[in-house]
Amino acid sequence: MAPTMPSNDRFNSLLTLALFVFAFGVVIAWRRTHDPLRAWARHAETLHTEKINRPLRRCFGPLDAVSLRALSVAVRRGPTPMPFAACRGSVLSEATVAPATFVEALRDAPTAVFPLRDRERGEISRMEPTLRRLGSEVVKVPGTPTDAQRSAIADRLDDAIAEINQEQQAFADLLRTAHDAAPMF
Repeated sequence: MAPTMPSNDRFNSLLTLALFVFAFGVVIAWRRTHDPLRAWARHAETLHTEKINRPLRRCFGPLDAVSLRALSVAVRRGPTPMPFAACRGSVLSEATVAPATFVEALRDAPTAVFPLRDRERGEISRMEPTLRRLGSEVVKVPGTPTDAQRSAIADRLDDAIAEINQEQQAFADLLRTAHDAAPMF
């Protein structure tokens, strides 16, 4: 007859196994948070929010495609909606210059994301002149714009919206690649 384990030994064995599994999970979780590629991605995301998204939101409001299209339609239709109506002077200058300040943050990118880093730089370099053209169109109108001026501003805004959406997608791809390239453990 085979010896049977007392229930107390079985409980201790299961408890020990559960503690080992928990400890292994803690080590993996700690390692994932301290992985250099993931740390760079978190830092890049923070800088992107500070240097690009925040200034653009001060001018355009939410940066999702639907909200930006609604802003363009509203500009074309009638009175300029807030926050775009307040996008003049230093606020507009900051939104125009903001993308260039983020390019410096991409200088120290890990080698795993170099191709997408270059794509992000390209999108930023295409976005800057578009924002400058929008800014010059807005500055031309000192007060309440006429229908023709609103249409011209909305056309420039449409161009800027396309560039902003492409830049946002390029950055999302950059982060996704950084997370995918990071080791699982």
